[in-house]
Amino acid sequence: MAQRAIQSAASPLGLPNQRPGTTDKMRISFSNAAMSLGLAGVYFVAGKLGLMLAFLHENASAVWPPAGIALAAVLFFGYRVWPGIFLGAFLANVTTAGSVATSLGIAAGNTLEALVGAWLVQRFANGRHAFDRPQDVFKYVLLAAFFSTTLSATFGVTSLTLGGFASWNQYAPVWLTWWLGDMVSILIVAPLIFLWAERGLTGVTGRRFFELLLVLALVFVVGQIVFGGWFPFRTKHYPLEYLTVPLLLWAAFRLGRRGTVTAAFVMSGVAAVGTLRGFGPFFTGDPNESLLLLQAFMGTMTVMALSLAAIISEERQAEEALRERTMEAQEASRLKSQLLSNVSHELRTPLNSIIGFAHLLLGETYGPLQENQKMPLERVLRNSDELLNLINNLLDFSKIESGKLALELQPVEMVPLLEDVLEGLKPLVEKKSLSTRLNLSGRIPTIESDPNRIKQVFSNLLSNAIKFTEEGEIRIMLKDRPERGGVEIAVHDTGIGIPAEELPKIFEAFHQVDGTLTREFGGTGLGLAIVKELVDLLKGEIQATSERGKGSTFTLYLPYRFKG
Repeated sequence: MAQRAIQSAASPLGLPNQRPGTTDKMRISFSNAAMSLGLAGVYFVAGKLGLMLAFLHENASAVWPPAGIALAAVLFFGYRVWPGIFLGAFLANVTTAGSVATSLGIAAGNTLEALVGAWLVQRFANGRHAFDRPQDVFKYVLLAAFFSTTLSATFGVTSLTLGGFASWNQYAPVWLTWWLGDMVSILIVAPLIFLWAERGLTGVTGRRFFELLLVLALVFVVGQIVFGGWFPFRTKHYPLEYLTVPLLLWAAFRLGRRGTVTAAFVMSGVAAVGTLRGFGPFFTGDPNESLLLLQAFMGTMTVMALSLAAIISEERQAEEALRERTMEAQEASRLKSQLLSNVSHELRTPLNSIIGFAHLLLGETYGPLQENQKMPLERVLRNSDELLNLINNLLDFSKIESGKLALELQPVEMVPLLEDVLEGLKPLVEKKSLSTRLNLSGRIPTIESDPNRIKQVFSNLLSNAIKFTEEGEIRIMLKDRPERGGVEIAVHDTGIGIPAEELPKIFEAFHQVDGTLTREFGGTGLGLAIVKELVDLLKGEIQATSERGKGSTFTLYLPYRFKG
């Protein structure tokens, strides 16, 4: 009871306490009223200016800026501004011609045009972002410019005809004038307002602003030449109106949607003034007909330019998104390479200890071993060597990916180098009872390269050849290729071969021809990927040919001189 008494008590000023939120509601209502009154004032002034160009009928003008203003206002501020549109339209018409009733009908049509157009654009054409994508531009044109404007024209002309202020014989030409004036306004004035209101000067640098001013100045000059009488000859004989197209295309490519619609607006204004003065290709002697022809041309050019600007904007956004994703992927790759490098370094230290102690035990440093003890130790040593090779491959791959693998260039004698690699792999060859042969074709010159990386390449190639060859031979053919400026080395085996469909993929990282082969022979799919990367790093070339069941040949080319 005490709490209820406190709530119902009077304020210190003797006034009853207001419910929470009342002040906010009053503030919002006042803001909406002020906004509607301001819009009504703008609509009234723009309407009176437009009706100054009403030649066919006092209430119908081929130039009607309020249509675009109203649509932009509803798209930007919402449906709550409709009273301002209605009031401005009513005042503009009742002070021009007709009765209160006809002016109310016209105002209803103008208001409905803006509300329906805004709803259709919001629902189907991406709202205020209707000019972000070309498909939305065309939806905007069809729904707002072509369709919603029929409401205003139909309401307006019907009201005038029923009120006795226009004859039925005038209905079609007055309706066409009304509709075309509203349509072009929605195509030019509306996007001009909400594109600039939406983004302001965001992204407009000093250089871009200067370019915009330059384009607008050229638009004015070209507009005067085409439409303003600056051309010394009769323009009827020359299609000068198409001189405006390059400027609109320039704006679309360089200045985006805001610059494009601004250029179209300036061009439209210059053209309208010149046409009314009796100049330009669209002047026919009848001012209303001249304006209709001009408006149709400017509407078409504006739609073309805005569609192109939307396409370019969409492409740039896609490029920017791709650039961001590329940077993210590069960062992820860098972190992955760093992780591989760190893990590889951490694993190598204990693994080297295992290998070292296994060698000591097999060498009977700590005492003699029985035969049944040697076999497990040999398996430990063999698997440890394979694991160390895998770690080294991962480390090399991470270095190559991160660009940290440095070359040590020096003169390289290819024959001793290959013999050295073969000697190192001799135990593996003898274990499988294979034969190896090194064939030389003429004198092999000394080349400039990195011998350690060349050894790594051939160790990988020969290890693969040994691994996948059960019987037969492994042949290395070395020849001088002076016509190509380098030497050619081919490694041929008589192993299981590679399927033709797999050949284009064998140099990809982690790619393995057959999972069953991996289980049988081992491997990670990194060996040939590292070979390819190293060969590219050495400015060489490598290719593979193979026939399933008959063997494979890897042919490597290395230049005489390394050209970084």
